Amino acid sequence: MQSDLQQHESDFLYLRPLPDGVSLAVYRKNELVFSSGGKWLHPLFELEQFLREAGMEAETLSVHDTAAGLAAAALMARMHISRVHVDLVSELALRCYQNHGISITWNRKVDRLACRTEEILNPDMSLDEIYTTLRRRAKLVQGLPLEVSDVSSGYGGRTVFSHADFLVEGGGRLIVRGENGCGKSTLLKCILGQHPVSYGRILVGDRLASVSSANQKPEVPAGTIAYIKQDHVKQQFPVSVQEVVSMGLPADLSPDERSWRLDVSMRRTGCREYADRNYFTLSGGERQRVSIARCLCQHAGLFLLDEPTTFLDRESRDTLVGILRSLAVDEMPTLILVTHDQNLVDSLGWPEYSLEANHG
Repeated sequence: MQSDLQQHESDFLYLRPLPDGVSLAVYRKNELVFSSGGKWLHPLFELEQFLREAGMEAETLSVHDTAAGLAAAALMARMHISRVHVDLVSELALRCYQNHGISITWNRKVDRLACRTEEILNPDMSLDEIYTTLRRRAKLVQGLPLEVSDVSSGYGGRTVFSHADFLVEGGGRLIVRGENGCGKSTLLKCILGQHPVSYGRILVGDRLASVSSANQKPEVPAGTIAYIKQDHVKQQFPVSVQEVVSMGLPADLSPDERSWRLDVSMRRTGCREYADRNYFTLSGGERQRVSIARCLCQHAGLFLLDEPTTFLDRESRDTLVGILRSLAVDEMPTLILVTHDQNLVDSLGWPEYSLEANHG
């Protein structure tokens, strides 16, 4: 391996030793386009952000990294890096590089890196599973934790549900199941702070979301929670798709930031192509895309979706599933979805919580 490296160093700059203080260097042909002196996996997350903002194709790049375990290899494979040289590589990383068709050279190989990350990852995990695990460890998630602790609620002295109890970590997702009338939508209203709890507490992050006393007020800042409800509105008035999406924008943004958020959110959800159309002329599936774009503009930490597929055909449902899966891996807000649609449950494969067993 050493002789091969010496032979090609003059042709490929990415094979040369890294300068002092640099832990990751990235080249396009022999042009240095990115470098970082960060620790752990942070340089690779920085590279991901750089590629996204620069619109650069990772397939054209060559990377030199100081050390790579399975985590680093999976991140590079997910970015579609084509060539890598590593000073110290683990056997798990080497297999990952090779399995994903990445050309790999190295100075030294070990069975495993002496790193906690190497211990918690399983080679059988998908790239997306590894990615979300690493994002959470790096605290690079948009989502806030949701804690529902022994919560009961109802109307007019009648308990609709009782002792609801679950915890979703920041960037996690949960499907709330239950038959009609068991209180699923009421639970969402409690999380939103629109309906009081009669017992227990709900925290979004470290803020109280719902209260049981008229003397208390919810503590969750406006814009923290995004709500996507069943869409069966029949009104007709002139409002464009872009205007609806822009309703999610905070008021204190600069014009450039507003324009950027609008563009990214609408492209992200596939509704940019009908930005100027009247919102009320759209199909149910198109309206759901617009609703999700509005929530992305909002940069909400918690998304609540109430029966989002009720009025959707199969094609629109499949499109929604694709968007939700992508959100769960990329932006990683905390996603809470209420549904009795078994096909949606099966398609997403998210953790589930049953409200039926918690009636009062």
